[in-house]
Amino acid sequence: MYLNKIQNFFKYLIFYSFLVFPVYTIQAADLSMTPQSGSVEVGDTIKMRVVLSSSDKLANAVSGTVTFSKDLLTLSSISKSDSIVNVWPVDPSFSNASGTLNLDGVILSGYQGTNGTILTLFFKAKAVGNATIKFENASILAHDGAGTQILNNTKGSNFNITEAKTRTIESTPKTIKIKTTEKVAIDNVPIPIFTDYSNNVRENDFIVIKGTSLPFYDVIFNLDAQLLDGNNFLHESSTIKADERGRFTYVSDSRARKGVYTIVARARNTKGIEGIDTNPLQITVQEEAKLVVTKATNIFLFMIPIILLFIMLIILYGWYRVMYCRNHPTCKLFGPCTYRADNVDKLN
Repeated sequence: MYLNKIQNFFKYLIFYSFLVFPVYTIQAADLSMTPQSGSVEVGDTIKMRVVLSSSDKLANAVSGTVTFSKDLLTLSSISKSDSIVNVWPVDPSFSNASGTLNLDGVILSGYQGTNGTILTLFFKAKAVGNATIKFENASILAHDGAGTQILNNTKGSNFNITEAKTRTIESTPKTIKIKTTEKVAIDNVPIPIFTDYSNNVRENDFIVIKGTSLPFYDVIFNLDAQLLDGNNFLHESSTIKADERGRFTYVSDSRARKGVYTIVARARNTKGIEGIDTNPLQITVQEEAKLVVTKATNIFLFMIPIILLFIMLIILYGWYRVMYCRNHPTCKLFGPCTYRADNVDKLN
């Protein structure tokens, strides 16, 4: 009896200790956008870093989707320079039409720190408003051989975009006014130039685009299509290397289907630094030309053998008349045969 009371005492002591003393958990890993806030004008470029912080555990893989205000921002380019990610199973891709960026990377030796750059993003402010950039469906896996999920928190960014102002730069001998809405190449990576592309594309054709860049630069193509055959949206991403003269030829991964295709491209130098996108190229794919067989066509096709047979009979009959008249001098080639009276008497 006394022993049971002692056991019950310790049970209650352990239970209430969890209520009185807080339980501390180890913070694992966070994904954040840097900077997390700011104020810019329409036409300004926003440089944004996707940052991994994992101070307690080694992080091995990171993946997720970043969404941004597509009506206010345009994602111009992505840079993997200085990234802690060693392997990209799927190359990072984005769509300004849907306002999304997808990333999936692996850190082979693991990462433990507070300011690891995953990607550097370059946005362009295109309209006035409060723009947001945030994570969705993010994941961070531990470097423990089991792929333990260690994501603790995600932090996005908010930017206040205001109307562009005219800036005045004083110089000698006159004042030059410029606007901040000019398109500036990032890291001096030039924009690819399209020199030739498919003008009259029909269903089941391939879309072909030729152009120039700098020699041996990668040219990254992003194709977005609004289709009219049931599947409403199509996205393709391809990378092509320019030759020693800087020439490249892009061929779509799949055959075209009826709809409107929007294609942009950007160059990437040998250091992995990417430039900004070209102006969108829109190509309308028409319905495949089909042979229309009408009722009149069917009747004509049916009559052809009959007409040929009739012509052949006329030819045979003409040949017969020629041969017959050769043996009968009084026979006329055209008209009935006649016989003279003296010939009839001789025959009698």
